[in-house]
Amino acid sequence: MKKLILLPLFLLCYFFSFSQSSQLFIEDFQSPTNGFTLNSGGPAPNSGNNQWIVNNQYSGAPTYPNTMPQDSTYSGTIGFAPNSKYLHIHDAPSGILNGNYNPTTSSDRFAYMTNGICTLGMDSIHFSFFYLCEGSATAYGKVYYSINNGPWIQTGLSQYNNKYKWKFEDITDVAFSNVQNLRFGFRWENNSGAAVNSESFSIDDVDIVGSYNNTTPVTIIIDSVSPNPICQGGYLFIYWHLSDTLCDGTYQISLSNAAGVFTGANNWVYNMYYPQTTSVVPIILPTTLPAGNCYKIRITRTSPPPVIVSLATACFSIISCPNVITTLQPSVTLDTNAVCVGSDIDVPFYSTGVYTTNTYTAQLSDSNGVFSSTPPVVGSMFNNTTYDPSLGSLPGMVSGQIPNVPAGCGYYIRVVSSNPVAIGAPWGPFCIGECDITTNNKLDLHFCVTDCAISPGAIDTLLDVDVNAFNTTASYLPGNIFTTQLFSMQTFAQIGANGILGSVAATGDTTLNMHIPCKDSLPIIGVPVGTNYLRVAATNSSVPDNSLGTIIRLTIGAPHGTAEIIQAYDYTTFQLRDTFCIGDVAALFFFPYNYSDMSTYKWICNGINGGNPFVSPSGANSNSLYVNLGAAGILTFKVQENSYGCLGPWSPVDTIWVFGPPVVPINGPIVICQGDTAHYSVLFGNNTYYTWGSVGGIIVDTSNNVSDITFPNVGNFQVTMSAINGCGSASTVKSITVKPYPTVNAGLDTTICASSSVSLSTPTGTSYGYSWNNGTSVVGTTATTVVSPTVNTTYIITVTGPGGCIKKDTVKVFVEYPSTALYTDSICAGGDSTITLVADTTGNYLWSTGATTQSITVNSSGTYSLGITSPGEVCPRLVTYNITNPPTLGVPFYSDSVCPGGVDNIVLIADTIGNYTWSTGATTQSISINDTGIYSLIIIVPGEFCPRMVTYNVTEAPCPTPIVLVLPNIFSPNGDGINDNFTPVLTGDFDKFDIKIFNRWGQLMFESTDPHFKWPGTTKQGKAAPDGTYYFIANTSLDGKDNAPMKDYVTLTR
Repeated sequence: MKKLILLPLFLLCYFFSFSQSSQLFIEDFQSPTNGFTLNSGGPAPNSGNNQWIVNNQYSGAPTYPNTMPQDSTYSGTIGFAPNSKYLHIHDAPSGILNGNYNPTTSSDRFAYMTNGICTLGMDSIHFSFFYLCEGSATAYGKVYYSINNGPWIQTGLSQYNNKYKWKFEDITDVAFSNVQNLRFGFRWENNSGAAVNSESFSIDDVDIVGSYNNTTPVTIIIDSVSPNPICQGGYLFIYWHLSDTLCDGTYQISLSNAAGVFTGANNWVYNMYYPQTTSVVPIILPTTLPAGNCYKIRITRTSPPPVIVSLATACFSIISCPNVITTLQPSVTLDTNAVCVGSDIDVPFYSTGVYTTNTYTAQLSDSNGVFSSTPPVVGSMFNNTTYDPSLGSLPGMVSGQIPNVPAGCGYYIRVVSSNPVAIGAPWGPFCIGECDITTNNKLDLHFCVTDCAISPGAIDTLLDVDVNAFNTTASYLPGNIFTTQLFSMQTFAQIGANGILGSVAATGDTTLNMHIPCKDSLPIIGVPVGTNYLRVAATNSSVPDNSLGTIIRLTIGAPHGTAEIIQAYDYTTFQLRDTFCIGDVAALFFFPYNYSDMSTYKWICNGINGGNPFVSPSGANSNSLYVNLGAAGILTFKVQENSYGCLGPWSPVDTIWVFGPPVVPINGPIVICQGDTAHYSVLFGNNTYYTWGSVGGIIVDTSNNVSDITFPNVGNFQVTMSAINGCGSASTVKSITVKPYPTVNAGLDTTICASSSVSLSTPTGTSYGYSWNNGTSVVGTTATTVVSPTVNTTYIITVTGPGGCIKKDTVKVFVEYPSTALYTDSICAGGDSTITLVADTTGNYLWSTGATTQSITVNSSGTYSLGITSPGEVCPRLVTYNITNPPTLGVPFYSDSVCPGGVDNIVLIADTIGNYTWSTGATTQSISINDTGIYSLIIIVPGEFCPRMVTYNVTEAPCPTPIVLVLPNIFSPNGDGINDNFTPVLTGDFDKFDIKIFNRWGQLMFESTDPHFKWPGTTKQGKAAPDGTYYFIANTSLDGKDNAPMKDYVTLTR
């Protein structure tokens, strides 16, 4: 089948220059129908409960897991994610519609492309898709292909499973290339072994792309064009062929200007189908082309890619051929009666040649057939059209009225043109007469009717009937009927009977009621829609040969009561579409449509003719509009019927979307650092296939619109990306500068002693920037910095190179604290004793006294410190010696009195057992004195580090009257019945008596007012007092006179 159509380019038209890659198939499952046949055919028996389905269900409740949404991918983007329609296996009996399967029932199901694709002339065919399949070792998916309806062959992975997220897959095989019919299919298999429920095989965004084979390309060869030369507006035959078969395609035939330049060329579109390789295409040259000697033809394959352009032909000539006009017989002259003066007449004609700014005029000769220099004009029409029958044109038509000329039968009529001036061959002779009846004042009639269901009422109008238009010769006798006669405009055959539209009985001027029924009733009475001739005739005239009236035109328009519906088709395949590509031809048709209605139609499109109504180049009465789409955007179309001047309703808007090739600016860094992996992406477009490449980089991961690329070397490199969608392909290159990393080395971890500092450094470099950080703040901005941490700290050095590359290193500084020791000792205060302090570790020594020896000797209390520096140790050892004066038995101070020189002595007794040295020189435990003074005693107490110092202050006492009170100086309260109590040996009768006994610390142990007291050697609390010396004071009074106090010591020993 061949299709050829002249497509005036209403939109800004250009053909996008596709690359040599093209998208051959796309299926995203979003349309109500899709390109796959499910659960039949292929290598599978198509058995089991687990079956293929297409929907957008993702919930597996209550039995199965939910399907992973489509925004969860290992990499890349799925169109219309996250919950778009997708192809998947499901457990049909369960009624759960997401991607699932019943693992307890075996199934084997197949889904395949319903129609194959053609890859003739192409290679590098890539079949890509996203898939999801957990499955198991015995539940998995497979991929197959078939060539030219042959057997199905497995391809890709052996099994598709173990994927819990959506994964992009791209399969290529040389077997896919250069075949007439290539199909792919998906298979699901699972056995009946029990397994955990998991997600089944799911598929989305199926895409097939290929590249034109540049090694052995198919070429277009134009063999010849004829005739040469050719007249303007003539048929040009183009003979051409392909060097090899290609898939079905659309070809553009371009005509250059007269200089052989194709800028602003005239274009025609032609389809060629596999396996056709040769063709002869006739085109009608526009009559507007100027004559010239170097016109050329060029043929371009525009769709599908690859774009193939032929060489232009050699020059051929377009010449101005003679302008010839042939006047044809007007239909009104087919009447057996003369044409009335004042009657309408439509003069048909043919014309050849080219006409510009032209007016066609119908002229009338005199009754002898002679055309004067200024012949009477019947009518005229401004028109540049050539009506050439050899080009299939219908005759042109000049309409008018017979002028007021004398009656006669030798008249001729002709059509002439004004630019250029051409005199048409006349037609004749025919007769013109003076008719007595004038129909409707020679005014044409026009009526619009609609469907009877919409407007059931008829149209009634009064038609003027005038008689004796030229003289009063004729009269109309009683019983005369003025009746309407209707005639075909083409053949002048009468339509229906007399009075078809009305009649009236009258004998003079009158009006006739004419009745036009609604649209549905017109065929019943035989009245056609359109323009026909009408006249009034009399039935009873005194001049029977002059009983016919002048002819007028009656036009009845009857547009459809319901609006037309526009549908858009792909011109190449004539399949319904609402999305197109730049360079496509959209074929728009509307329905209902009947050519025989002879209605004309006007279109409105927001991108054509400034949005104003226009007539389709296919013809005003055609129901087709072919639009060559030259720019991306949204186009809206409406159409309106014009039925002989009667307008129908505007159709609903039909919208088509025009897309261009992918938009592919690459997003990602243009400056990266050596060895880094950078992430690059392009804006995702639905139904688009992406290919990444790099000069100087290594692609480590890619999934459709994203790619990760590593650059191992310093320099200037490139990232390339090619994208293909259904409207072509586009490529882009992004220049990448790879900068070196700076040299950074923070050194080895180190250890310092608390309160010390350490210098950290990294190698220097030209224009390097430095930043040392301790994790919370910056501690330095030069290559070297000094730090003094108090705890273990990790320092981060960040070095920025001149290219902006940043590299880091870390170093740990460990903080140690000195080991310490504390020793205590004591020395007697104020003595001549010394103590030697000795270091507890070998090393180098520094004492707080300044000494550097291993030991020092001291003779006073205090705190002495020592720092020991040992080999291999970070911190010195700190040793503290705390030398104290040990506690003594006290330095008690005793007071007593004596009657100086008296006969009575007092005894000073040591309060502790030991070795005694009195200030008197005595070494006994006690001394007896009878004189006042300070007496001191040093007691070396066994087990005590320091001697006990005791002081006795003896003061003068009155010499009392002798008393009779004798107390022992020792007792032994051990319960043996002997000396168990300290009690007087001799006592008297005193006026007053009291005694108090103290320990050596001055604590009261016992007191009594009984001169015959008994102390059993206990404390005030009744506990046994320890062995030792106790001091007592006894006060007596006799005969109203106080005696001197008796003070002495008693020794308690058990």
